[in-house]
Amino acid sequence: MEHSLDALIEVLQRLRGPQGCPWDREQTIPSAARFLQDEVFEYVEATAGGKPEEVTEELADLLYMVCFNWLLLSEKTGVTLQELAEAGAQKLIRRKPHVFGAESASTASEAQAIWKREKANEGKKRRERAGALKHLSASSSALRQALIFGQSAADTGFDWNNHEEVLHKLTEEIQELQEALRSESKERVRDEMGDILFAATQLARKLDLDPESCLSGTNRKFARRFREMEERCHREGKKVSDLSREEMFRYWEESKANDRPV
Repeated sequence: MEHSLDALIEVLQRLRGPQGCPWDREQTIPSAARFLQDEVFEYVEATAGGKPEEVTEELADLLYMVCFNWLLLSEKTGVTLQELAEAGAQKLIRRKPHVFGAESASTASEAQAIWKREKANEGKKRRERAGALKHLSASSSALRQALIFGQSAADTGFDWNNHEEVLHKLTEEIQELQEALRSESKERVRDEMGDILFAATQLARKLDLDPESCLSGTNRKFARRFREMEERCHREGKKVSDLSREEMFRYWEESKANDRPV
């Protein structure tokens, strides 16, 4: 495996070299980070599809992009891949004393609680200096920011006790949106819509769900069902836009009934 990784690094170094690829030479740390983010999303999408060959291909792309990001960082700071690997290994050892220390954990929830405790202990001094909320890049999705901000606040104790309380809060936010709509104030509507999305993200967090994954799954589901509507219309020699609203919703319900995730 080490030799294979060395071969990948050699390819990347050649791409960045004087006789390499103009595109690769133009990349910067911020631009490479955006491509890394894209590869993460593509990998997540592949895992949801359940096809091992696609998952393998996307994971290979992700490994390549991780190494590419390291190479650009190394050019600026001199950090080696071995140093990054060692830092990651030491972090795992610190945060899993139930494996590498004297503590014990018999369930996944117990192990996760230990991880969160150790992570909070590590960041205590940093939070005292810079505050509890993590600084996130502007390139992070708003959904991701909402999740991390909510978790960071929760680490200080500022959180709902359970998901039922978040459901109640979400209901309140929907009611406030209804009031904002009656006021016909665009700014109020936008503000309340944001509150709903934030509360929904925290509900996912309290249910131990990744909101990004939840939304991605719903996007795929919507796309499957809408394309089924389009295909049906094509078979019947018409377009979706030709349907009446009643027909659209009837076709949609029938598409839902026939839906088979792939």
